[in-house]
Amino acid sequence: VRLSEEEIDKECETSTETVLAGSCKCGQCRFRFPLSKVEPHGRIGQLDMSHCYCPACRRAHSAAFATYVTVLTSAIERVKGEDLVVARSDWCDHQANHVMRIFCGKCFSSLATFPKVGQTVCVTAGCLEVDPLPEVKSFISWCKHVAATEDSNTHGAAPTVCPEKAPIYLGFVPATKKQRQKAKQSSLAKQGPVTGGCSCGRCKFQLPRFPEEMQHCYCSSCRKLSGAAWQTWMPIEEGQLKWTFKDGLKLVRTTSHARRHVCTNCGVFMTIVYDEDGAVWPLAGVLDDACYTKEDLCLQVSDVSHICVKYKQPWWTLPNDGLQRIKGAS
Repeated sequence: VRLSEEEIDKECETSTETVLAGSCKCGQCRFRFPLSKVEPHGRIGQLDMSHCYCPACRRAHSAAFATYVTVLTSAIERVKGEDLVVARSDWCDHQANHVMRIFCGKCFSSLATFPKVGQTVCVTAGCLEVDPLPEVKSFISWCKHVAATEDSNTHGAAPTVCPEKAPIYLGFVPATKKQRQKAKQSSLAKQGPVTGGCSCGRCKFQLPRFPEEMQHCYCSSCRKLSGAAWQTWMPIEEGQLKWTFKDGLKLVRTTSHARRHVCTNCGVFMTIVYDEDGAVWPLAGVLDDACYTKEDLCLQVSDVSHICVKYKQPWWTLPNDGLQRIKGAS
């Protein structure tokens, strides 16, 4: 609930100044800003974050949703790497306008989104340093919410409230036998090729079908590079991923044991390639929404888990979905 201007002014005097810091994965781009300049309640020492589920933000961050901290633009202090920052034009449904996506030109970490109209910048929450990050008081959704139907895949759990523009795979758990049978009989199941790609459209790939497994990863690499709370990986068999467009596609080293495919034009990561066996896993966050349905998930996906949960940020709470939680990598 937003406080009125009078309530903010009244409590502002009791707020102690805290400075928040953010950086890219390689550390070459660093910035900071005072908590008091965070909208809407930073003046009273309260940190708020916003989730955007629009397709453009999801793809820009290769994730199920983007999480932002809205700050007055004039309050951002660029500490390091201003010459490495890259800006590109994009769209955001919430802003209902064109925006500028900001990322590090060296490691391609997503750093911020600038509305082209206004005096604020949306800093990606995933790039923020934990210390001295205060407790998040509220999460503000940038999309209309609708109640999930009774047919939602919750294994008897109470209906939840879901963003209408969220991807189908968000919150999915493997289907029951009854649900699979119903999906098999449905005309909505496509059971065909699955496509995906970057934001600018210069890099695209195709899979023969939706993968059988999804792993929601909370490691620092996924968080820093995407700017999101977590990313979802889909293990596939060798040779299943085919690149159909690869203008600007580059395989870059992101950890000591793996590399990732990124579009150097828009800074969007699409896959991870492991050194040990050469396995290529695509990200669910860059899939085209129209190429699969919930019925496809029910028929294809048999295993979903949360991995690297010991690295998750304190501001994000794991859902009570009954899925396996693995402390490290799977």
